[in-house]
Amino acid sequence: PISYGPRQKYIIRGDVDPNADRQIQVQLPRMSFEMTNFRYDAERRMNPMKKLYAASSHNYNLKSVFNPQPFNIDFELNIAVKNAYSAATGELASTKDDALALIRDYADKGYWQIKIYNSMNGEWVPDMVKEAHDLGLRVAGHVPAFYRADQMIEAGYDELTHINQIMLGWVLSPEEDTRTLFRITGMKRFADLDLDSEKVRHTLNLMVENNIAHDPTAVIHEYAMTGRNGVTNNAVIDYIEHMPISVQRQAKSAMLNVADETEDKAYRAAFEKIMATLSLMHEKGIFLVPGTDMGGAFYLHRELELFEQIGMSPAEVLKRGSFDMAQYLGHQDRGAIEVGKTADFFLTPGDPTQELKAIKTVAMVVTQGKFFYPTEVYPEFGILPFTEIPNIT
Repeated sequence: PISYGPRQKYIIRGDVDPNADRQIQVQLPRMSFEMTNFRYDAERRMNPMKKLYAASSHNYNLKSVFNPQPFNIDFELNIAVKNAYSAATGELASTKDDALALIRDYADKGYWQIKIYNSMNGEWVPDMVKEAHDLGLRVAGHVPAFYRADQMIEAGYDELTHINQIMLGWVLSPEEDTRTLFRITGMKRFADLDLDSEKVRHTLNLMVENNIAHDPTAVIHEYAMTGRNGVTNNAVIDYIEHMPISVQRQAKSAMLNVADETEDKAYRAAFEKIMATLSLMHEKGIFLVPGTDMGGAFYLHRELELFEQIGMSPAEVLKRGSFDMAQYLGHQDRGAIEVGKTADFFLTPGDPTQELKAIKTVAMVVTQGKFFYPTEVYPEFGILPFTEIPNIT
């Protein structure tokens, strides 16, 4: 039931032989594994000139070898369930009734929002949105394959997630499938997109009229579309020298395979068009949510920097990442430093209202009544500290 091979190979096999319900004696899950990374681990490095010795079992001679050098090999296990395009995280629904039941379960557990993935059946969305709203939940998410952002707005979405999910609807034909990697490679078409076209203006006007928020995750698009092998990615360039060697190497690995100079230019031009689109959204007053799709505070810092590039001042960006987001998420006890609110804040040696990059050099974090100093914590992870420990009196 398990074999070696890339994930896409078994997705294609599933398309060729999709019938998982035929009458057979035993049904096993479709599984595959593949090696996804092979990299040198400098943190476990041993002196390559020293030798290891062992006595021979046949004579009195000593056998020796030089110290082995450490490499990390990453493997990925893929298990096909529901369908080949189902989300890797979250809950999976085989029917609309299953989806509605999951929404009720989320509401019972106290969640405030659901997120719909692009593998969801678009026909179910209007009823799913109604169920969520009736239960007091917001709805965010991708645009389901073969649908457009306009249809999700009309169905009642509160937030659209990922800028490519919106823009692909302006450049793809109805039969093109965004459940595949085409949702990435198709972005090359953004370069020729006219932002003054009727379809673009219609979507943006719908977002304004219906108060639709947008989480663009711009940093992952920058990382993917402008990153090239052997070159440190712009998203990490300000702090990468403080990171462990293995992380520095990773920052020089491209996320996409770029075939030639023509494709390189297409991806770079596409990212410029993404930034121009976000600038247009900001001008129209569409509420942009700072997310990353990459995790980690450093990537969030870069996302905020990209918000500055689309027209926000450093002070506006800081407000968006703190007070505005607390309000957006319904947290009345945080987002501002004032009496009566939760004392969660951080200190930097610079002034981020003038130079936003200062948020990357955090000297102290206060949360839940405790004080933390990154300069003491970072070395435990192999990170070179950015600041001195502040003198607190």
